[in-house]
Parts: sequence; structure tokens; C-alpha cells
Amino acid sequence: MSKLIHHFWKNKSWVMTALETFFVGVFFISQNKQQNYRLSPLLSWGDERFLGMVCIVVGVLFLVNVLWDFYFHHIRTLLIIVVGGLWALLTAAYSANAIALHE
Repeated sequence: MSKLIHHFWKNKSWVMTALETFFVGVFFISQNKQQNYRLSPLLSWGDERFLGMVCIVVGVLFLVNVLWDFYFHHIRTLLIIVVGGLWALLTAAYSANAIALHE
């Protein structure tokens, strides 16, 4: 148990990122279809329940990886890239929606 707490304090920023990703997934499952403008299929994917499920799975995998602190074939690097891609997709989708509303 003390080793788990040690990994938590050592990786607390990654733990927070994993929890944020998980809770964004929960939010998207419960509050999908919030965009006001019809976007391209790539960007409208950011407003679907499927994205919520992906965020939950990636958040849980990332949290498990961070708390147990294992580097099996650099899986943490891959999870960081996936989380960054999900956040970039969400930012692009909602920014395009905001720009489209003001035109």
C-alpha cells in the first residue's frame, strides 16, 4: 500500500490527467449532442457517446498505468499521446462550434 501512495505522489499530475479524462468521458455519456452547429464528421465525433466511452477506458487504463508505475513497451507514452489527441479533438470541435456560432 505504501508503494501505491509513493507512486501517487510521484505521478500526481498524471493521476489528475487520468481522472480528468475519466470524468470528461462520464460527462460526454450523460450530456452528448450539445453542439449547436453541424460540423464535419471528424469534428462532430467530439459530441458522441462513443467518445465518452473511449475517454473512460483511456482514463482508467492511464490511471492504472500511473498508479502501478510500469513501463511495459512504453505504454505510458502511448497513453499520453492518446489522451493528448482526445483533448486536441475536443478543443478543435468545440472551438469550431463556437466560431461557427459567431459567424
